[in-house]
Amino acid sequence: MPSNDTEKQVDLVWDQIYCAGRILRGRGCFHEAKEFFERCLAMYGLREAKRILVESNLANLYSELDYLQRKRFDYYLEERMAEETTLLDKADDLMRPEIQRLRERAQYPKSFRRLLLSLSEANIRRRRFEKTYSLLMELRDIYSRLIELDIVDRLGHVRALIALARISPLSEAEVRWNEALNLNRKYNPSEEEVFICGLIYLFICFTRLQLGNLDGSKAAFNHAVEVFCKRRPQFLISDVGTYLFEDVQCQIKSLAGWILPKNDFITSVYN
Repeated sequence: MPSNDTEKQVDLVWDQIYCAGRILRGRGCFHEAKEFFERCLAMYGLREAKRILVESNLANLYSELDYLQRKRFDYYLEERMAEETTLLDKADDLMRPEIQRLRERAQYPKSFRRLLLSLSEANIRRRRFEKTYSLLMELRDIYSRLIELDIVDRLGHVRALIALARISPLSEAEVRWNEALNLNRKYNPSEEEVFICGLIYLFICFTRLQLGNLDGSKAAFNHAVEVFCKRRPQFLISDVGTYLFEDVQCQIKSLAGWILPKNDFITSVYN
């Protein structure tokens, strides 16, 4: 049996490695962050809470890196997918056993919510929208029953509504995006609009473009520009500052030719 001193030393080393991974991810250094989180997961004797914490972070990174791989290799990666274990497969392997164990024990702690969010994103990446919808409805119900949400659960709640908006039918999309926008305002009442708000305005712009509302879409686009003149991409919520930001810009450019003005804040994390 390891001594208490040994356990404390292991915890201290784990905390240092995990914090380094979080800092790297916050800077958009996804490959480097992945190495740190994988080192965390490989450490002996991890308690369940810490194991699940790093698993959910790794699963989020695998979704980010999957996008980068697909963007880089495109056709060739798609051709190999049936034969190779993809990053999304690795994410599934991390999350599903943990979710099953927690369900069997009828335990739904914060770690459970983290896992459902990560699995929802992996499902969206694979276009498994029906499964994603079921998970997001479960999450929405869980968050609605929580009395006091800390910063982690607030971010998770906003992330869940953003995911729900992404998979909603076009006729419902703007309502869903506004729900996410209003929730973010509720959780940050004293702040100016943050990066997430700008991203949501871009998706509202894209939604209105698809519906033929050119004036409304231009107004939403201009509102996003105002936010991005003050706010740089953030990585607090997985995928928000990375491929969602890039994808919606590409879609708007394709439909309307509008491009965000380049400045110190608006740069691509993939350059």
